[in-house]
Amino acid sequence: MKPKFFPTLFILGLLAHLSCHNGHSGRDSTTPVSPIPNTPPATQSVSEKEYFKGGGNEPGWSALIYSRSDKTFRAEIIYAYGKEKYLVPINRMSAADLPDIEFFSGEIGDKESKKMMSLQVEKKLCTDAAERQHQAHILFKIAENTHQGCGDYLP
Repeated sequence: MKPKFFPTLFILGLLAHLSCHNGHSGRDSTTPVSPIPNTPPATQSVSEKEYFKGGGNEPGWSALIYSRSDKTFRAEIIYAYGKEKYLVPINRMSAADLPDIEFFSGEIGDKESKKMMSLQVEKKLCTDAAERQHQAHILFKIAENTHQGCGDYLP
């Protein structure tokens, strides 16, 4: 499984990178958030549902992915034990030959310090540092830093 998993991660990451830069309007696609709300703003006309929640340690991070009624996704990212917080539109991709893996990507930061962010979610049992079991294993990449964690799909 490992030899197939990592080349696929590279291919999906490359596709995500290209999709983020093709036709980019030049406007800032992320909004730093502090604090992150539990519900979407009342002025928003698109409804959202919590889709997936996960996180990991060193440095502490978490991601809450929302599916939206307009068929798009967004993520609330808390990174470095809460020192960085982002609300970011994300792209979702999957590969037909790997039905148990979903790949999410987007750009975070302001115009001067944009960084690529990606989450690879693999539907396989994952045990976190507190010995709790979760539905999925996560590879979280922000800029050049890659972190692992666990998470669950939400009802």
